[in-house]
Amino acid sequence: MVRAQVGYLNPEWKDRGQRPKILSGATRRANTSPRGMEIEDARPLHEKGALDLDRNGFILVRHRTSVQDFRDTQEVRQKYFPEMAELLRRVAGADEVFTHSYYQLRSEDPENFLNAYSLYVHCDYADRLSDHLTRGLLREHDSPLANGAEGWRFAWYNLWRPIEREVQKRPLTIMDASTLDPADVVEYYPAEGGEDMVASLPVYNEKQRLYYFPRMQTDELLLFKQLDSDPGRSQVCPHTSFDDPDATADALERRSIELRMMCAFAPGRRAG
Repeated sequence: MVRAQVGYLNPEWKDRGQRPKILSGATRRANTSPRGMEIEDARPLHEKGALDLDRNGFILVRHRTSVQDFRDTQEVRQKYFPEMAELLRRVAGADEVFTHSYYQLRSEDPENFLNAYSLYVHCDYADRLSDHLTRGLLREHDSPLANGAEGWRFAWYNLWRPIEREVQKRPLTIMDASTLDPADVVEYYPAEGGEDMVASLPVYNEKQRLYYFPRMQTDELLLFKQLDSDPGRSQVCPHTSFDDPDATADALERRSIELRMMCAFAPGRRAG
C-alpha cells in the first residue's frame, strides 16, 4: 500500500445541476483538487484469484503482443485490435467483440492535452449515453444487432497496458467498482463537441477503495469495466494516474496504450 495524492472533482459540483468542463490544464486545476489517498497493491488479490469482472470490475491479464511499434497506427489496427478482441472472447466470454476505432497512447511528451497522463479520477463515458454509444458502434461495424438485440447484454471495457518498458512512474490507479456509489458520479465535458462528448467522474466518498499493480510489465494488461447494460453487475471503474512515492529519482516516465472495446453477450449467457 502507498499513500499518494489523487486528483478528485471538487465536491461542490455534485449538487450544482450543471457540468464542469475539463479541457485543459487550467480547467483541470480549477475544477479538481488533490486528495491524500491510500492506494492498495492489487497483486495479492490477483494472485489469490480474488478479483472478478462482475464484482470488482477489473482484472489483470497476462498477454504477450506481436506488435513491435505501438506508434505505427497501421500495425496497431492490424495486429493489436484482433489480439484484444480474441482476449475478450477468451477472458470475458464475449460472443461478439466490437472495437472502438479511437485509442490513446500516453507518454511524457503528448501531442495534446487528452493524451497527457490523466491527473484526476474519471470514467471514460457517461452511463446515460450507454444505449446511444452501443447502437452507434453496432452500426459502425454493420452488425445485425443494430437492428434488434433483445436480451443481449453489452459491456464496454478499457484495455490498458504499458508499452516499451515497465511502469516505473505514474502508474494507473483504479477504483473497485463495488465501492462506488452511483450517486457520487457527475457528468462533465472532457472535450468540446456537445452532448455526445459528455463523460463522467466521481466526487470523493470515504467508502471508495483504490488499487494499483506496482511495476506493471509490457506483457501485463489491465482490463476494466466502463459500462454494462446489466445493472446487477459491476458498472464502471473510475481511474487515473498518480505520482508513486516509491518511484526512484532515476525512474523512467510511463508509456502506455489504452483501447476501448464493447463485448456482446447472447441471451442467457452468464460470463463476466
